[in-house]
Amino acid sequence: RPRTLHFWCFSPGVALQELKGMGVHSIILTSGTLSPLGSFASQMRDPFPVRLENPHVVHEDQVWVGVVPKGVTGKRLNSSFQNRSNPEYLSDLGNTIANFARQIPDGVLVFFP
Repeated sequence: RPRTLHFWCFSPGVALQELKGMGVHSIILTSGTLSPLGSFASQMRDPFPVRLENPHVVHEDQVWVGVVPKGVTGKRLNSSFQNRSNPEYLSDLGNTIANFARQIPDGVLVFFP
């Protein structure tokens, strides 16, 4: 069986330079996670003459970061690839998040592994 070697470029600046070379006049980049813009602009290999960077709207006392190892049924929440489609897991995960949402005023933002 023949072997194949692939080269992948993960530098966003290469793609941006290609777009500029095609004559693109304006590029608008938006994200809640590009801060600080100075290092991002360096990676993009472009000075970004117009920038708007706002402070974060969420205060430290509004954030909780943690791992919830067990669901409301007491079973381990296993988010492995093999278990992601398991109806029991999905139900337990959904009910666990719903319980948090009932206790936390003004909503929640949940990130999944």
